Amino acid sequence: MFIRLLSTLLCVLAPLFAPPASATDPEALLATWARAANAESPGFSGFSPERGRAFYMKVHTTANGEHACVHCHSADPRQTVEGHTGAIRADCAACHPGSTGMKSDRSRIRRDIKPLAPSANPARFTDSDKVTLWFDVNCFYVVGRACTATEKGDILTWLLSVK
Repeated sequence: MFIRLLSTLLCVLAPLFAPPASATDPEALLATWARAANAESPGFSGFSPERGRAFYMKVHTTANGEHACVHCHSADPRQTVEGHTGAIRADCAACHPGSTGMKSDRSRIRRDIKPLAPSANPARFTDSDKVTLWFDVNCFYVVGRACTATEKGDILTWLLSVK
């Protein structure tokens, strides 16, 4: 009886102390993307911080206009960017297509975009579900398509190199 009660108690309490299912670290993400990059391109030879920085800074032309990661995030990924504090700026149109210069309900909500570089924001790239969601959303708006595993890995490799 006691063992059964103890077993039940452990089953109930164990999830409270377990890490979230989506918890990860940047290195685990890179390993996952490396496997995917190998599948996408058999000639894959590793991620490049130089390519990651170039992708992040590059202005991409899509059906919604010209956008770059740096338009909504800072050129210095260690900085916090203040967003949603007034009319939608032209450089925020990637996330707010068709709303440029117009007041929106979101403009009343001050929202900081926290640093992307893990050196400035250790919580970055520690939840695989959030990383997947935001890469999906941001790649769609900035590049007009899903980013490849190589592109994601290059960007993260660069961000990890920023001290």
